[in-house]
Amino acid sequence: MNTYEFMVARRVFPISFFNYSKFGTPGGVPGAVADWVDCGINLPQLPNFVLERNDKADVLAMLDAVAEAGCQAIVLDTRAHYPAYKTKGEEGFRQGLAEALADWGSHPATFGLEAGDEASQDNIWSAYRTAAIHREMAPELTHFMSFGGYSPHGTEWMQLRSYRRYLDDFCEHADPRFIHMNNGGCTVIGPDDPIDGYFRATKMIADGAQRNGTRFWVTLLCAGHFNSATPTEDQLRWQVNTAAACGAQGIAWFLFYMQAPHANYTTIPIDEHWERTRQYTKLSRVNRTFQKMHGPTLTQLKFQKTFHVHKAYGGYPGTVDSEIIKSAEGDFPFILTEFKDREGRDYVAVVNNTHETNGQARITWHGQPTIHRIGWESKEAVDVMYKGRSKDPDHPIIRSGPWLAPGQMELYRVDAPLAKP
Repeated sequence: MNTYEFMVARRVFPISFFNYSKFGTPGGVPGAVADWVDCGINLPQLPNFVLERNDKADVLAMLDAVAEAGCQAIVLDTRAHYPAYKTKGEEGFRQGLAEALADWGSHPATFGLEAGDEASQDNIWSAYRTAAIHREMAPELTHFMSFGGYSPHGTEWMQLRSYRRYLDDFCEHADPRFIHMNNGGCTVIGPDDPIDGYFRATKMIADGAQRNGTRFWVTLLCAGHFNSATPTEDQLRWQVNTAAACGAQGIAWFLFYMQAPHANYTTIPIDEHWERTRQYTKLSRVNRTFQKMHGPTLTQLKFQKTFHVHKAYGGYPGTVDSEIIKSAEGDFPFILTEFKDREGRDYVAVVNNTHETNGQARITWHGQPTIHRIGWESKEAVDVMYKGRSKDPDHPIIRSGPWLAPGQMELYRVDAPLAKP
């Protein structure tokens, strides 16, 4: 069993973050683990280790603290990144990766090593080979590599003819256990609709994962920077739940610690004084609530398809065509997603697809199902359903009508034979 399979077996939904701290700062010492755990981070990234200037003992001390907290971590080591492959060639890279694996690979807190971030232009082939060699040399671990977010402009800058082909080639050459896209543009201030761009990028990575028989993770935004406004708590919750409803099986937050120089980064969870902020409290609540309520179940489900109701974004279908859901209505945009578990049982997630509107989603089910709501601690309970009139009084129409706060998810198991046409 590899480290990712082990995490799924424990029903832990991966929640990570990008750590740009340096060893010896408050974000790069064993005491930082308490901040991560309290914020609901269960798969942290360690600071970047550079052999020539950092002490191995600092990495091991942090890994020990992560293990003591019952978590695993992604280890960053420049010997394992694709720039090392590009500069040293394959033989030199293999030697450096072997040294890094000897240093960290057998530690119980090591989930895997980072293979690189946002490969573009002439770095792309190096990134593919780097990821493939990670998989070959450490099959028991799970490497981490993130891709730049999809947009037509971004594809041109990356010198790609097709982002779809970019993902397909990566899956063909590296056989990854998941593909990861940085997609934090949901609060961009500008002429384009940030929600449509967010879903267009999400659909690109979701379709790529489904097409190649793998999973996908996404980077989400928890702080304001550049032309992105600081996400509210409703927007934090919206990001997690919409990503999960589109099939994401892991998330990573940007940005957890204030960087120096500050530029225009604002409302960081851990600020320039290394103190927890109000944004930290919001992020902690969103992470821990999601993990407590939906994370354990979602780790066991396989994504099937997604519909957008009332308003469709990013190329997702706006018409419900389902053997489970007969119809769906509401005065606000919401998402419906179908999943299956390993036994073939059907699940449906409904998510309020707004940042600021409360509303009631009205779902009419095919046939006469029993609907089980997945609640706190992922425990099931028969949901309160509404029975409408039908031509056959012995077979009333079955409806669910959850009220949803902005970004709120409700998850149901639908227990019924398929309705006949």
